[in-house]
Amino acid sequence: MSATSVPAAHELFRLDSSTINEGGQQATSTDPQAANFESELFEKVKAALHSKFEVSEYDLPLPLLLVDEYAAKPLPCHEPAEETIAISAHMSVRIRAFYKQVAAAYNEIENPPASIGIKLKIQPQYFGPEEPRCHHRRDHSRRLQLHDPETLPDLPFVSSLAIRSRSYGSGAENVTDIRPLSPLVPLQCLVRLPVVQEWNAPWLWERPMLFSMPSRV
Repeated sequence: MSATSVPAAHELFRLDSSTINEGGQQATSTDPQAANFESELFEKVKAALHSKFEVSEYDLPLPLLLVDEYAAKPLPCHEPAEETIAISAHMSVRIRAFYKQVAAAYNEIENPPASIGIKLKIQPQYFGPEEPRCHHRRDHSRRLQLHDPETLPDLPFVSSLAIRSRSYGSGAENVTDIRPLSPLVPLQCLVRLPVVQEWNAPWLWERPMLFSMPSRV
């Protein structure tokens, strides 16, 4: 996927500075499919279990950030904290929904596997209808947080967890549009997996550096 390509519209909702209030909460959503993502998740997880896949994956999409230089309140050069909070809230809702639907699908099918693995991949940030001109907007330094981790349901049949922030392509030299995660996120996800035997967080991009190779440490 190139840096300028955007996923299918049904995977995104739009977020601009006018839809966020002072508490960082999203005020409005323009995603017409937002109400359907949990049912779609359920069907995907269920299909994976029926196919005897040992791992259920979720490519978690982030909100599409609107770029309009002529808007009454255009996208600021530096991402404000309120916007990061809103995107963290979106990510948290999606992770919680994934856990919930994994549990529902596992409990519904006949003869489920004794254990499964789950994999979460946080997608890069997308902008539309065009890319922002300022690189401060595309080389993120604020870490996304998992809100209310205690509300995640227990998954006593999950034996492995993998979580990462996706980059464009396989190279690690380009940090553009990658959303770094707080190192607490995988630990908070692990708490609800009482029989987990393996976990892997290969790259959270927790310390991205502008125009340089981020540290793997």
